[in-house]
Amino acid sequence: MKEKDIDIRKVNRDELVDIATVQLDSKQCQEEKIKSYISQIKNPYCYIQNGVIVKLSFAGKCCVDECLEKCVSMQ
Repeated sequence: MKEKDIDIRKVNRDELVDIATVQLDSKQCQEEKIKSYISQIKNPYCYIQNGVIVKLSFAGKCCVDECLEKCVSMQ
């Protein structure tokens, strides 16, 4: 099963990462920030935020890589 296809009703909560624990180094280049984020969050499509399981999905042409690039460039 692909990470993006996880059913949040069946996911093991203990396997998810709390996004509040993810730390990005503002001195790193965009590519390194993305690598670090993926490495820390484990599954960018499903994680915990404020105690709630969050599942991301993307409609249209934009994929997770493009969205991460946009988010990282805002910091």
